[in-house]
Amino acid sequence: MFFADPAAARRRCSRTPRPGPAQDSPFTDPRQLAGLLSGAGWQDITIDAVREPAWMGSDVADVMRYVRGLRLVRNLAAGLGNETLTGQALADLAEQYAARQRADGIWVQAAAWLVTARCP
Repeated sequence: MFFADPAAARRRCSRTPRPGPAQDSPFTDPRQLAGLLSGAGWQDITIDAVREPAWMGSDVADVMRYVRGLRLVRNLAAGLGNETLTGQALADLAEQYAARQRADGIWVQAAAWLVTARCP
């Protein structure tokens, strides 16, 4: 997964792993998200999981240039507080992307909630 790979690389290289998303986050549980929307007055709420392949770049160097610029990756690297651990996490991440290399580039599995609702 696009955002899961950097976080997993950080956890594997950190001596103090960070927890994943909060279990009470409405973005991890569609029932909570529906409740939030319903409480705000939305009706006819449907939430469907969408999983699709997403092209990340032409090769590992291309993808790593992109992901190093993401705030998520910069924050994860800063949280390690150690250049060696940061290098290990980035190398681990590069390996994850290399494993997904195809002739037409690097592809990852993207996931999202498709939310539809009607405002009365």
